[in-house]
Amino acid sequence: MSAMPHKTGIMDLATETLSELSTHLLSTPKSFTALMTACSRIDEAISPVRYSTLVFEGSSGRKLMSILLSGSRFSARYLTNIKRVWFRGYPERELHLNTLLLADILKHSINLVVLWMEISNFESDRVVDRLRRNSLVRERIHPAFSIADIEDECAHYPLTLPVLKYLRLNGDSALLCLAQHRSLREMDIGCVLDHDDFAKFVAAADGSVLGDNLKILSIKLATAIDIAMAMQFLSDAIPGLLSLSLDQTALDMKEVLEILGYNQSIFGEMKHILLNKTYTYRMAGGVKQPLLSGLTRRRTEDLLSKTTSVHSALELIGVGRNVFYIGEGGRFRHLLLTHSDEIWTDVFGEQFSAYSEPPSHPLGSEDVELYDLE
Repeated sequence: MSAMPHKTGIMDLATETLSELSTHLLSTPKSFTALMTACSRIDEAISPVRYSTLVFEGSSGRKLMSILLSGSRFSARYLTNIKRVWFRGYPERELHLNTLLLADILKHSINLVVLWMEISNFESDRVVDRLRRNSLVRERIHPAFSIADIEDECAHYPLTLPVLKYLRLNGDSALLCLAQHRSLREMDIGCVLDHDDFAKFVAAADGSVLGDNLKILSIKLATAIDIAMAMQFLSDAIPGLLSLSLDQTALDMKEVLEILGYNQSIFGEMKHILLNKTYTYRMAGGVKQPLLSGLTRRRTEDLLSKTTSVHSALELIGVGRNVFYIGEGGRFRHLLLTHSDEIWTDVFGEQFSAYSEPPSHPLGSEDVELYDLE
C-alpha cells in the first residue's frame, strides 16, 4: 500500500518565499492585511514588506501612526522594519496631531534610511519645534549649556535616526536643520534658498559629517545669488560631491561652463552635473531666453571640451533638456530629451522613487532654438 502523498500548503513555504509572494499583494491592501493577520508566522514573515515603505497623510496616516505607537509587541517590531517614510503634511485639521505622532515615529525608527517630508511653509516652524523637542534635530552646543540638565539628571540625548542616508525636504528652509550633523549620502532641497538660507546650509555642511559624506545634492538658488560664489562655497563645503543638480531662473550656462572649465579646484570628483532641470528657460532682463542663450554650437563644444579636460571624472553634463555624454579623451555625444526625468532618475532621487513615479515635465513638440545662430 503506497503512502499518501504529502499536501503542501502555504504554511510549508519558506519565510523568504512568503515574503516574496506578499510583494504581489501590495497594490491590494485588504488582501495583504488578510494574509498578514492569518497567523503569527505569516505576520512575522511579511510585516517587513508591509512596513518597510510608509506614506503618512491625512486621517489614514494618523490611524497608521497610532497603530505603530500602540505599544504592543507587534508594533514595536513593526517600527524596526521601517526603512522609508514619506510624510505629507499640508494644512488640514489633523496636521497638528499628525506632526506629534510623526515625531514619535521617527524617534523610534532606528532603521530608517530614507525620509521625504512635504510640509506647508506655514507649518514648518511648528513641525521643526516638535522635531527638536524629540531630539530629532542635532545641534552643536557648548557643554556649559548642559550643566543645568546634568544637575537635574536629565542630560540623556538619544541618538535618533542613526542610519538615515537620504533626505528630501519640500517646504520652508527651516526644515534644513534636520540635515545638520548627519552622515547623509543624498539631499534634495525643494525650496528656493536665498542668501541667508544658503549661507546657513553651507555653514552646516562645512567641516561636518554632512559635508564630508554628502555625494548627491539637488538645490535651488534665488536669482540674486552669484553663481560663481555659490559653486565655490559648495565645492569647499562638500568636497566629495559626485552629483549636483542646480537650478536658478537666471542661471547663465556660459558662465557656469567657464567656471568649470577654468577652475580645476571646483568639484574635483564630480561625475554628474545637471543645470536647470526645473526651468526650461533662463530669465535675462525680464525676458525668457533659451538656456544656452549667448552660446554658439562651436563655443559650447569648446567649453565642454575644456571642462572635461579639467574634470576627468565627469560622465554626464545636463543643461535643461540637453544631455552631453562624456567619452574618452573629452569627446562627447549630445542628446535632446523629450521629458525632463529621462536618464536623470538613475542619478538623482532614485531612493525616493519607491513611493511613486517621479514627476515628468513634458516639453512639448514645438521646436526650441538650442544655440544662437552661428
